[in-house]
Amino acid sequence: MWRTADEYEVLSPPLCQTVGWVLKEDDDMMIVVQTFQEHEDLDDQFCGEMCILKANIKILKELKL
Repeated sequence: MWRTADEYEVLSPPLCQTVGWVLKEDDDMMIVVQTFQEHEDLDDQFCGEMCILKANIKILKELKL
């Protein structure tokens, strides 16, 4: 879609919300998974992963199950 320069001045990044389990974390990023499956005889399995830069995290809340 073609736009004028004025139309780009009002664009801003969206505020997203993600809920999941933190699988891995370091100083720069966090890997969150939407779903995990526990196995009695096998390693646990995960799906729906998302890598989020910590610089992009505005609020982080721990939810109780």
